[in-house]
Amino acid sequence: MKKWIYLVCGMDLLTQRYIKGDHEALSGLFTAMQASLRLVAYRYCRDAETSKDIVQEVFEKLTGLDLETRNAWFGNEKGNLSAWLYVAVKHKAMDHAKVMSNRGKIMDSVRYVSTDRLENGVNDDLYREGLSRMLDQLQPRQKEVMCMHINGYRNEEIAETLRITYNTVKNNIYEGRQRLRKLWRTFME
Repeated sequence: MKKWIYLVCGMDLLTQRYIKGDHEALSGLFTAMQASLRLVAYRYCRDAETSKDIVQEVFEKLTGLDLETRNAWFGNEKGNLSAWLYVAVKHKAMDHAKVMSNRGKIMDSVRYVSTDRLENGVNDDLYREGLSRMLDQLQPRQKEVMCMHINGYRNEEIAETLRITYNTVKNNIYEGRQRLRKLWRTFME
């Protein structure tokens, strides 16, 4: 019981020190919480090394926060740094899983035509090279949107980054997929 109370009080003390600008306190928080945060990340991405990287990236984000932001986010009774860490790690892991899923969906949507499978992985290399060449055949804006989509950007993020409307992004993705399917059929014949 005393160890648990010490841990909670110690976390609160480290949090307060971090809010005031002490990066050593953040190091202590990292040491205390990394194992449980890695488990949260692993739940979504199913890769130990990726989980480790995700936790590291979240803590790196905290090192970049200025004192005013630290105080605004964690310096009041509603601000809970450890809860924020769990949520941030969960979201980052879910984003990673989405990126991997999007890449798989794009590859699957253009290669469904092919029924051959080679055992030595040559097909996967062929598919990647073929997709790259087919992306080059798209309109410049479609290519840009599709590349961002394949890399896991949400439609809203693509629209904001490229300064186009959300519907334009959706249309480019739809038309890009249609065009890629046609190109894939030609490529595989």
